Amino acid sequence: MYIEKFEKAPCIWVYKDYFDVKEATGVDPSEKLIEQYVGKHKTIVCRAENLPFEDDSFDVVISLTAIQNFDDVYKGLSEIKRVGKSRF
Repeated sequence: MYIEKFEKAPCIWVYKDYFDVKEATGVDPSEKLIEQYVGKHKTIVCRAENLPFEDDSFDVVISLTAIQNFDDVYKGLSEIKRVGKSRF
C-alpha cells in the first residue's frame, strides 16, 4: 500500500482504487499549504463542508488533523461520508 508523506500535505485525502492508488486528491482550505505540497497527486483548495465531488466518488476518504478545524463538524463529516463509497 502506498503511504503519502504527510509533511506539508493537505489534511484530507480521497482515493480511488485505494490499494493500488491510481488516483488521490488532497483537499485543504489553505491555498498556502496546497502550494507547498510537492507530491505527485492533484490537490484542490476547498473546505470539507463543501467538497466539490459527486456522491460515492472515492473508495476511501482519510482525514488527518482536519476535523478540529471544521467550521461545522456535522456538515464536514456528512460531506466526507457522501463522497466516500463505504470507508472513511
